[in-house]
Amino acid sequence: MVGMTFVPYASPVMEMETMPTYSCYEDWLNNLKADQLGRLWLAKLEFDVAKGNLPPEAMLNLSGFIEGNLHTIESLLSHISVINFAVTQSPMNFDLQGLRLPSLNEPYSCIVRLEVFGLYLVKQRVLSTVIDESDDDMDFIWDNLGGLINASFHEGELRTERAFFWCTPTEQLTVLGSRCSPNKAATVLRTRLGLHQMSKGQRLIRIDIPSDIIVNKTIRAPTTLDGGSNPVFVPSSSTDGYGRTLNLKNVVRDLKELVVEKIPFTSDFVVTKVGKVGARVPPVNLNDIEILVK
Repeated sequence: MVGMTFVPYASPVMEMETMPTYSCYEDWLNNLKADQLGRLWLAKLEFDVAKGNLPPEAMLNLSGFIEGNLHTIESLLSHISVINFAVTQSPMNFDLQGLRLPSLNEPYSCIVRLEVFGLYLVKQRVLSTVIDESDDDMDFIWDNLGGLINASFHEGELRTERAFFWCTPTEQLTVLGSRCSPNKAATVLRTRLGLHQMSKGQRLIRIDIPSDIIVNKTIRAPTTLDGGSNPVFVPSSSTDGYGRTLNLKNVVRDLKELVVEKIPFTSDFVVTKVGKVGARVPPVNLNDIEILVK
């Protein structure tokens, strides 16, 4: 059977008159099961529960939230949108609920786009004092990172749009970077980390996290609920307590990954340039991902 191939940033937009309305949770669930992307997401969630990554009540929490918010959900564009609505509106029920975590702490790092770093993790007031009006902010930050743009510019919180962030053991990123040429490092990391949202031409930055900052923070192997509607997230049941990224080229579980409760971004963090992504995001066939969660 030929499965749906996921192409980044290409998502169907429903016309207003065809917006779904749901009379109950089962109604939404039937809509979810009606296409391959929805069935795949449900298979991932069921994998998490079956493998002990999530408590059995995770399914009940989801159904209860959706059932109790049908009046709001009716205005959303698709059944997939409901997933993101649920996990963002009820973080106490859906964020960092995984039951697995590694037994030992080690240094961690995360990869972010230049735009994320420049907009959310740099002191804008200080930046405005060193940049000329004719300069592009992102180009200036990139050209001066590690020099004029140093740790004194750090501010904000390390997080995503939700109150946690994703990271990988620093050693794995260091070893991976050492095995490829500098001009290919960003592309290799994008592909091996499963960062399908980071397209060709985007500039990537590595942030090394001080170990003491996350000592008392919640750290978990990521679950399908943490991944939201991300089509290339794949849950894992590895015995080491880590999750695994999805290698976008080979469609296999790859590098270790964790989700960590948000933390203040201070001058103690080490920030370095990885490079520019030099290739398009590989297309991923959803059938190949489905095999991993059967």
